[in-house]
Amino acid sequence: MTAFFFWTAWAAGTQRPHAEVTYTNNWPHEPLVGNTPSSANLLWSLVSVALLIAGIGSLVAFKLFHRGEDEAPPPPAADPFDGIETTASMKATAKFAGVVIALFALQALPGALTAHYTVEGGGFFGIPPSQTLPYAVTRTRHIQPAVFWIATAFLTAGLYLAPAVGGREPRFQVLGVNALFGALVFVVLGSLAGE
Repeated sequence: MTAFFFWTAWAAGTQRPHAEVTYTNNWPHEPLVGNTPSSANLLWSLVSVALLIAGIGSLVAFKLFHRGEDEAPPPPAADPFDGIETTASMKATAKFAGVVIALFALQALPGALTAHYTVEGGGFFGIPPSQTLPYAVTRTRHIQPAVFWIATAFLTAGLYLAPAVGGREPRFQVLGVNALFGALVFVVLGSLAGE
């Protein structure tokens, strides 16, 4: 951690060779170390804000002047999902949904502990678990399952909808779904164990 603090302080406070600005272009603004906004910093900040406002304005103008030209498509007579026949590979994705739920629960518990550390400074309702579970560990245990459950949910949706969109179930799809589930379990458990 001290190496990170040293590196960020060095990059923000050390001037570039043959230049009057630091490696971070005099950011953050700190007059005590001579970091005042450079003319390039001010110029490009103003240009970026102007371009942002112009872009938003052009989108608003486009929406105002093109209102009502596009007709809304007619709604389907029946729910398109009513005609979908559940295939074997679609049924095989049910175990992915269980993993999503488990990872979501696994994310919430260290998240609550991390939130209490923020409020209590290392405590959990007066109990000091930060000696055995420091903030960096609880935050990692909170973020990593979130990445996994979100990715697994997207993967599950793709695997479930692929036969419906394609109109048929590809050969060996069930085998592929089950092999992918094994790989998912291996990666998730390996990552969580390795942290």
